[in-house]
Amino acid sequence: MTAPIWMASPPELHSGQLSSGPGPASLLTAAGVWSQLSAEYASAAEELSALLSGAQAGAWEGPSSESYVAGHVPYLAWLMKASADSAAVAAQHEVAAASYTAALAAMPTLPELTTNHVVHGALVGTNFFGVNTIPIAVNEADYARMWTQAATTMTTYQAVSTAAVASTPQADPAPPIMKANASPADPGVDNTNGFPDPTVDNPLNDFIAQILRLFGINWNPGQGTVNGLPYDAYSNPGQLMFWVVRALELLEDFEQYGVYLQQNPALAFQYLVALETSDWPSHIAEIASWLSSSPQLLLIPALVAMAPLGAVGGLAGLAGLAGMPQPPVVPAPIAPPPQSLPVVATAPAPVAPAAAVPASAPAP
Repeated sequence: MTAPIWMASPPELHSGQLSSGPGPASLLTAAGVWSQLSAEYASAAEELSALLSGAQAGAWEGPSSESYVAGHVPYLAWLMKASADSAAVAAQHEVAAASYTAALAAMPTLPELTTNHVVHGALVGTNFFGVNTIPIAVNEADYARMWTQAATTMTTYQAVSTAAVASTPQADPAPPIMKANASPADPGVDNTNGFPDPTVDNPLNDFIAQILRLFGINWNPGQGTVNGLPYDAYSNPGQLMFWVVRALELLEDFEQYGVYLQQNPALAFQYLVALETSDWPSHIAEIASWLSSSPQLLLIPALVAMAPLGAVGGLAGLAGLAGMPQPPVVPAPIAPPPQSLPVVATAPAPVAPAAAVPASAPAP
């Protein structure tokens, strides 16, 4: 809004809107939070600076130590800049809060405006024969003053708050910590082969991107980035994200090849040659370097490869056993029949006579 628009509205509108707002409390709270964030950035910068200072003072010396320190210098500078920017944002919040407080103090209040209207009505109602002409003029002049004062206050408040917002520094992303002689790839550009990174945006890629977002992976196939970083920024095969990014990049490589093949077959051939001579070998070299630094990982494919060989060797041993001459089968001797024993006739056993039961004596 500009000054003429502020002047076109009555002071009651400006006073009511300004006094009914949330007040400067939220701005002051935000300023305090930004101040705490600035202190955290400063503390992290001091801690990292002390760590880098002691990196070469101890037993770690040589080019690797120098490369370690040089790789952290951009991040250290970012921490210091972020601390200063956070302090500046906190200061601008305080400026906006002070501007609101000053505008609220300079704005004519609703009771003052109401009193002016009540007095004006009373003067007009008792203006017999023009006796209240001068007081009415004074009253109207006072209302005109409050009208101008309200418009001026809002114009000043708008200018100060707009300047505070415009002068607030914007936060920059943290730079990646990398070797000092390495140059990070620009988003969407592959520095290894001169071709732009594949940026094919189709329904399949959009569907895969939606699935990956469920796992906290933000893939932008239209820009060739994962979590805001280009594909080549992921160069550590020891991390799972390396393999995820390689799979996504390989998918887009073939999709981009198909696009070039439809539009310009010669360019498609050059693109495929560039992939085979620059991009893919660089990733293979990263994997080889990682495996050489972790030789124990080579035991896994070696054991897997030896397992079928061991099985084949076992089968060969069984085949050798099958080829050995078998001993002749000797029939078991037949046992002679048992000699017949004489049958002894058994006489029936004599039955003992039953004992005689004595007769009962007659009763006397």
